[in-house]
Amino acid sequence: MLSRDEERRLAEIEQQLTATDPAFAAMVRDGTMRPAIGTRTAAVLALCALGALLLILGVIAATFSLIFWSVVVLGCAVVAHVVGGKRAGRGRTSDEGPL
Repeated sequence: MLSRDEERRLAEIEQQLTATDPAFAAMVRDGTMRPAIGTRTAAVLALCALGALLLILGVIAATFSLIFWSVVVLGCAVVAHVVGGKRAGRGRTSDEGPL
């Protein structure tokens, strides 16, 4: 059990949070908090899924063109991931040394 002072302070914090960020306060109150996925991440995941699907179909059908296009799509996904990481400041620098 919380003391009256603790309950009062908790109510003040909730009111302040609701006033400053009502959407976040609603997520906390409803218990629907989940990490948001960015549009770039969604695009990379979609490219990976498409590339994997094309690769599987190409191997099953033994079709070179499907395998070729799966490699192209997966390559685009890698490039989008690397470029997105560098733009977000997550790229490796030369002074970090080898992997």
